Amino acid sequence: KWPIDETKRGRDLGDFIRKQVKVKFTLGQLSKQVDESECEKTCIALERLANDHYRKRYARIDFSATGLTAEQCKGVLSDDFLQLLTENEKGIVRRLF
Repeated sequence: KWPIDETKRGRDLGDFIRKQVKVKFTLGQLSKQVDESECEKTCIALERLANDHYRKRYARIDFSATGLTAEQCKGVLSDDFLQLLTENEKGIVRRLF
């Protein structure tokens, strides 16, 4: 249900959740070290996240403390932008030394 955000390879929440489920349930229903009540709490919490429960309950304004829109913030957190920052940072270091 949780789509993979291709702009955040290796840092995507949906991908992280799927990997954790695989780790916890490597044997499927035969997994023995599963605390049923803890599993139920986690499942409910993930359903709330996936169904935008908190997003709907606590609606945000259209901008952030930085003054950027949600779409601009998403762009700043993308892999492409982080790679650009890394390349620019290397340029600054080269200029100093």
